[in-house]
Amino acid sequence: MCIRDSYKGLPAAWCRQFFFASLRIGLYYNYSDYLQAKQKKTSLSALESTLGSLGAGAIGISAVMPFDVIFVRFQAENALPPAQRRGYTSLGNAMTRIIREEGPATLWRGIIPAIGRAMSLNLGMLVPFDMCKKLLVPYLGATKANVLLSSAVAGLGASFCSLPFDNAKVKMQSMKAAADGRMKYSGLLDCMMKTVRNEGLFKLWVGFLPFYAVIGPHSMLTLIFNDAIKSILDTHR
Repeated sequence: MCIRDSYKGLPAAWCRQFFFASLRIGLYYNYSDYLQAKQKKTSLSALESTLGSLGAGAIGISAVMPFDVIFVRFQAENALPPAQRRGYTSLGNAMTRIIREEGPATLWRGIIPAIGRAMSLNLGMLVPFDMCKKLLVPYLGATKANVLLSSAVAGLGASFCSLPFDNAKVKMQSMKAAADGRMKYSGLLDCMMKTVRNEGLFKLWVGFLPFYAVIGPHSMLTLIFNDAIKSILDTHR
């Protein structure tokens, strides 16, 4: 496999990340600002933060699911036998062929585990971040050190919470029908239960270190930049 193969599906990944990150974080903080203004308080309760993060994650991934499916297929292409490779040439080619050959609904295949993954990612990332920032104010104040430490905790929480759903999502999106037309997994719970039964509980977190190496810094940078931008905007209101 050449280096170029590692970047297959990059346009789909760009589109997915741009719209997904914008929606899941933007919706959450708009919801947070709205409730704080309405209730005249400076922070949300744990329950309010949880509900907001879950809802924003679900809406965000539902909107970008076609890009996610195409990205997973591009990445799984080289692992398939040559006879089973789909041979997509671009983002547009993949989308039109999937719609024509398999139907539009295929672009949302695996939506349940994807929603579970997005909700758990948002929950593990945004709620710990906001709670840690609040808890650390007496010790660190509203400083950059507070934001940095809180974002590190959020990166760990996001990785731990979302990896089981991420593994299930990838398995479901890359599966192909057997000779009798049946799919290997019938849904999210079926996929997770078969993984635990056939491979063991900890296989739900297989690949944790490389996953954290991606999600951890990503979460930290996202939250640090988002916090800085919000601070700048708040000073100009």
